[in-house]
Amino acid sequence: MIGKIKFYLVDKGYGFIVGEDGDDVFFHRNDLNEISTAFNIQKDMPVVFNVREKDGKRCAVHVRSSNEFAEEAYFINRFQGRVTSWRGAGGCGFIGYLDVGQKKSIFFHISDLNAAEDGIKYEPYEGCLVDFERGMRHGKEIAKDIFVTEWPQVEQTIEEYFESVEPESAPQPELAPVVEPQSVLAPQTKNIPLIEIIRQRMQR
Repeated sequence: MIGKIKFYLVDKGYGFIVGEDGDDVFFHRNDLNEISTAFNIQKDMPVVFNVREKDGKRCAVHVRSSNEFAEEAYFINRFQGRVTSWRGAGGCGFIGYLDVGQKKSIFFHISDLNAAEDGIKYEPYEGCLVDFERGMRHGKEIAKDIFVTEWPQVEQTIEEYFESVEPESAPQPELAPVVEPQSVLAPQTKNIPLIEIIRQRMQR
C-alpha cells in the first residue's frame, strides 16, 4: 500500500500513516525499511508499506520512502496473509488476508510459489504466513509471486517422535559372583599329595 506519514514521535519510536484508503495505520521504528534514520521522517512524507495483523490490529511493516515510481508500482499490489487451506493432491489452496480492513480470500497454485533459500519449493500448509501479489488468470483473481515468510510450529506426530528417539540398549544380566570351592581336607593337609595322605593314615 501507499500512504503518507501522519505523525511520528521520535522519543516514543512510533507513529501513524494515512493509507490510500484513508485509514490510519500504526507503525513502529523497527518496521522502517531502507530509511537511514528515524529522524529523516517528516509529516506528509510519501511511503510504501505492507499491512500485517498484530494482536488483532492493522500495523504497517516494511515501511519505506516512495521516491521512485517503480518501487511504488511493485509494492502497491503486494499483500500479506495466511494460508487457510491447502490441497496437496491438487497443488492449490486459499490465502486469507486483509484488504482495506476487509477480510478476503484468494486462490493460489503451487506454480506461483517461489522456492525457499535452499532452492526447494516446500508445500505451504495451513498457517503459513505469506507475502504475495494479486493478479488475474483465466478471468479470475489469484495470488502470484508468493513468498513464505513464516512457518508455523507443528507438533511431532507419534511416528516422528519414535523415529527421533534412539533405542535403548537391552540391560545386561547380572553375573553371579564366582565362589571358589572349599576344600574338604584339613588346613594342614591342603598342599600334601593325596597318595601321601593315604599312606600316613595307613601307618596309624
